[in-house]
Amino acid sequence: QKDIPILTTPGFLSRTPDDMTIILDSVTGKNNLDPYSLELKSNFQNFEIKDSEIKNIKIGWLSDINSNYKFENEILEICEKKLSELNKQNIKIDFLKSDINTDELWDSWLTFRSRSIFMDIGSMSIKDINEMTFQAIWEYNRGKDVKDNDIDIALEKRKKSINDINQIFKDYDFLALPSAQVFPFKKELNYPEKINDFSHIILPGVGSAREAYNRLEKSGFVESIKEAVLEKERKILGICVGMQLMGSSTEEDGGSKGIGFFKNKVLKLKESVGIKLPHVGFNNVQTNESVLFDGLKQKDFYFVHSYAMESTSGDYEAGITDYKQKFVSVVERENIFGTQFHPEISQKNGLILLDNFFKKCRKKELYLLYIMIRASLT
Repeated sequence: QKDIPILTTPGFLSRTPDDMTIILDSVTGKNNLDPYSLELKSNFQNFEIKDSEIKNIKIGWLSDINSNYKFENEILEICEKKLSELNKQNIKIDFLKSDINTDELWDSWLTFRSRSIFMDIGSMSIKDINEMTFQAIWEYNRGKDVKDNDIDIALEKRKKSINDINQIFKDYDFLALPSAQVFPFKKELNYPEKINDFSHIILPGVGSAREAYNRLEKSGFVESIKEAVLEKERKILGICVGMQLMGSSTEEDGGSKGIGFFKNKVLKLKESVGIKLPHVGFNNVQTNESVLFDGLKQKDFYFVHSYAMESTSGDYEAGITDYKQKFVSVVERENIFGTQFHPEISQKNGLILLDNFFKKCRKKELYLLYIMIRASLT
């Protein structure tokens, strides 16, 4: 079998740069099993950069890579604002129009990942592949069809991408771009008719609510979701943009209607002195009675957003958050749930909340459908 290159290295999340230095110092050191590991003569906590060294740094800003990757405008704005601050410190910032072929980069990575997942699952001696989650089965089956010739083609595409990137690095010390994590579905896949086969639906989202709704509508998902939730009484959890889609409308990017499970409108948060957008980080949720919060004493969760549901004082508004302005952060009505925050990156609290959602399943087995609506899958 063809060897597959290392696709990623572990990363970390921390609340402050100081916290990050502690984490990095705890994991540094040479390890023969990790070709990227290294010994350091000093540590991150005591490291200082001299002004003379800063003036020599050059950063290439790739932004959305020639409009091939879509992000919320506010995310790009906050990145560029920070880069502008660095520029004032005499760090050179260039806005790049690169020749990187993002399609080949994505195709090669997806081939490697699918094959790697297939091999990893095969080594686990799982008796029935169909017992795995839907997304794991999808990647397993895709990886099963990857041949040695596909790996060779992917390696050539990867080699070309590396050469293109290395050419850029000849002129810069760092390359910067936004990032978002997505499940690597093919953009052509369309599964609206399968929603009723699942007991639980998770509707996540990254990017623009308007763009997300348009993609769901064009692919036939909106009516399928309504049928599954309202007629078949399937349980649904909307996360971040997924919750925003449950409202009546959004004003983002010129505005659009929503799925309409709730009458609330989604409006942009107000920016003022000391209040920056996007709203990023852990914040508290003031809760009413909700099964999602069973067993939770502290209700701090991780947010990253610029838009949110306005409050209409509906009895389904199960959580309110204050960011110098109050907005609905949790909704719950019978089988419909939504969180403006991200439980999947809210540490223990998020895991407990997700577990509470799953426990409402009437069947012994849990079936999840991840509807990936990230705007970059164009």
